[in-house]
Amino acid sequence: MGRRLHVNIGEWVIGREDDEFIIAGLGSCIALYLWVPNLRRGGMVHILLPQPRNHRIERPGRYAVTAVETLWNELRVYVAGDAQRVIAKLVGGALMFPHVDHPTLVNLGLRTAEVVRTRLQSFNIKIAAEDVGGYEGRYIRALNREGRIYIRTRSGEKWL
Repeated sequence: MGRRLHVNIGEWVIGREDDEFIIAGLGSCIALYLWVPNLRRGGMVHILLPQPRNHRIERPGRYAVTAVETLWNELRVYVAGDAQRVIAKLVGGALMFPHVDHPTLVNLGLRTAEVVRTRLQSFNIKIAAEDVGGYEGRYIRALNREGRIYIRTRSGEKWL
């Protein structure tokens, strides 16, 4: 049995074949999972915002503009830099406070997801699946052995 790796906001983790990543309470944040099928190895980052407000980046995993590259740099040693051998999955980006009309909160999760997509494209990493948006928080488990993500919300559960 592998490790259960909890990925907190702004953190990124690389796991082995039997490891699983867990994020409880994923709301407007984006979880990016990069997986290498032939090695059954992957990594996850828990992204808070599209970019920092003041251009100071103290924790690169917090921001989509730096988190994708940070995770990719950690994982690419296993694939010799070949992005075609990597599968990406995105989860999260819920609109948690639909009645709040503050400019920094409106569509925050969807804006973060869009930056993640753009950054993945710049590294030629293809998105295999995503579960982004909606109005509910999520609990997720990513299983490195299978490359699948279990998603649970108040409304139900599914695999991605």
